[in-house]
Amino acid sequence: GLRERHWEEISNIVGFAMEPDSSFTLSRVIDMEVSKHLDQLQEISEAAAKEYAIEKVRDQMLEEWQPLDFEFKEWRDTGTFILG
Repeated sequence: GLRERHWEEISNIVGFAMEPDSSFTLSRVIDMEVSKHLDQLQEISEAAAKEYAIEKVRDQMLEEWQPLDFEFKEWRDTGTFILG
């Protein structure tokens, strides 16, 4: 999903504020002639999709690992720690 920072980037590229609201339709976007910035907008969209996927995986990992506790012990006199 597009976050606020992505909408700010898009607005900077097209030269005017673009914010999703109830009047934000495809025909309105076409009327705004944003297609001349299609390559840059596609890059932002792809980056946002990748960020979203990473966030979802991170959230799942946090949920799975939350109940686990790890204990670290010093390994000999090396100043290095290992899971104990």
